[in-house]
Amino acid sequence: MSYKKNSGIPRSVVLLAVFIVGGLLLSGCSSIEERKARVEGTVNDITATASGTYHSAAREVEKAIIIGTFLYETVQSTVQEFDERIDKVQQGVEKIQEGKGLIREGVGN
Repeated sequence: MSYKKNSGIPRSVVLLAVFIVGGLLLSGCSSIEERKARVEGTVNDITATASGTYHSAAREVEKAIIIGTFLYETVQSTVQEFDERIDKVQQGVEKIQEGKGLIREGVGN
């Protein structure tokens, strides 16, 4: 806006209007500290979200490891029980064969 000396508006009124409009414009702007705080808050929020995601994934991996360990131990225990049962069945078969041999000897005599 150019000021003409003969426009009929006193120079003091024009200066006052410039200061009022300038003040209103500047009061609407945030300070550097406020903008810096907002950026830091946003970065902290993003970091917290990423950190939370990482910790959540780490907890899920830990749970998977615990479940895997439990399943491994269960399978090992089951295999050991099967081995023990097989040994007992083999011992039973051997005793039956011994008894069968004793019966044959007794009947044969």
